[in-house]
Amino acid sequence: MKTHWSIATIATLLVALIAAPAAVASDVTAPVVQYFAKRGGTTLKAVVHRPDGWKPRAMLPAVVILDGLGWTVGGEPESLEAYAKHYATLGMVGICPQYRPAKGTITPLDSMADARDAIRWIRANSFALGIDPKRIAVHALSTGAHLALSAAMFPGKGAPSPAPNALILYSPALDLENDSRIQPLLGDKVSAAEISPMAHVREGLPPTFIVQGDVDTVTPHPGAKAFCTEMTEVGNRCELQTYMYVGHLFTPKGVPDDKTPKPNPKVEEAALAKADAFLMSLGYIE
Repeated sequence: MKTHWSIATIATLLVALIAAPAAVASDVTAPVVQYFAKRGGTTLKAVVHRPDGWKPRAMLPAVVILDGLGWTVGGEPESLEAYAKHYATLGMVGICPQYRPAKGTITPLDSMADARDAIRWIRANSFALGIDPKRIAVHALSTGAHLALSAAMFPGKGAPSPAPNALILYSPALDLENDSRIQPLLGDKVSAAEISPMAHVREGLPPTFIVQGDVDTVTPHPGAKAFCTEMTEVGNRCELQTYMYVGHLFTPKGVPDDKTPKPNPKVEEAALAKADAFLMSLGYIE
């Protein structure tokens, strides 16, 4: 008889694995740098982390990692390689793509386009990368979560599709109409409402797992709760994991959370175990 494990049970079992990275360090090959697009004077790269024993056409699930600090900072693959390495120890291919942050003439629209191009490139080259093109998840933080959702909500024309097959979103930027940071970066190109995930929930979006602090001042908890409610009401799978007494990206209550994140390591560890459990429930992790 097949045993069905709950996400909570799976997460508890996985905490031990996350807490002991040294024990699984040998299960990851050396990272490989590849290039997927050239935009103006910038050649965009992707750092690929593969599990030990990886082979081309292995059809492994993949996780794309996207960071974000207010759209204007971030976009560098090295910043979140620890997540990619973690997923590689679990038998997945972890990919950290570069994108252009909003600076000068570059706007969040360009960041969105780069994220889409990265996922298109991954899917188009799935055999060479050794991944299953139907099992591409995105793990994204803060404004990087907006880029991840944009790939699903605003895929644009052309094949292959840039839409992820699953989403893990930490402290996601969802309600852009009420986020004072983005409209000045967009100028008069589009309104924040036109690219706001909250305003574009529809059926058929990827299964989504959201991790949120209850005292987040940057991307407030009520927005995440409202978004997840709308997702489930139209028939999408959306799960919200709330952590008490932490703000943006696991910053402890009482510590300013609107600058560089200062995560509580124990909460971050617990959240990653929950994310693993979500992927396990989808069949991405055995």
